[in-house]
Amino acid sequence: MQGVLQGFAVVIILIGIGFFTARYMPRHREAIAKGLTPLIYYITNPALMFILLSGTDLHAVVGVFTPIALITAMVTGGVFAPLAKVFFKTPLQRIPAGAMATSYVNAGNIGVPLALYAVGSTTPVVSVLAAQLLIIAPLYMCLFALVSRHDGANDSTPLGRTILKSVANPVTIATFIGALFSWFSFKLPEVLHSPRANARRLFHPVAAHGIRHVAVRAEALGG
Repeated sequence: MQGVLQGFAVVIILIGIGFFTARYMPRHREAIAKGLTPLIYYITNPALMFILLSGTDLHAVVGVFTPIALITAMVTGGVFAPLAKVFFKTPLQRIPAGAMATSYVNAGNIGVPLALYAVGSTTPVVSVLAAQLLIIAPLYMCLFALVSRHDGANDSTPLGRTILKSVANPVTIATFIGALFSWFSFKLPEVLHSPRANARRLFHPVAAHGIRHVAVRAEALGG
């Protein structure tokens, strides 16, 4: 229990720092937010995924935890879709996004620190991340591309290229490469591994800081 509370405390403190700087440094708020978003998307998040996947025994994860994560995602998304259509009259083009939201969990931002403090290992979280980033997200991205075409969006790009463009993002690519390194027991030379590990350590403080910045900026725009 103490480990869980420590994990939440770390995340809450970092979000609090982001709230303070966004609230009381308004002149710098937008510049900070614009700087954090590409840093998270292109550098720290891919580095985190690569280090987590490459440093985990993927054979053990795939055999036990990942099937559970996939089944859970399928059940929650599968329950949402007919309920949204029948009872809430949700337009068809919005159902994939809603199903993805119900079947996705915040395993990266919240799950990793909580797992480290609570059970001392990121292995259960890695199984969820692997399922989400390598299987669930690409499937939903394909659905989004198909729905967009069905709605008659003015896009002459071939469907295959649209799907590839959606799937081939930095996080998914880094996760896939990390999974290959783990599966085939590849190791990066220390001179390459250390910078990636340091970039990975930036992810949680920067992401938590950014979450609060986005929330405060949205509040300011709404007000």
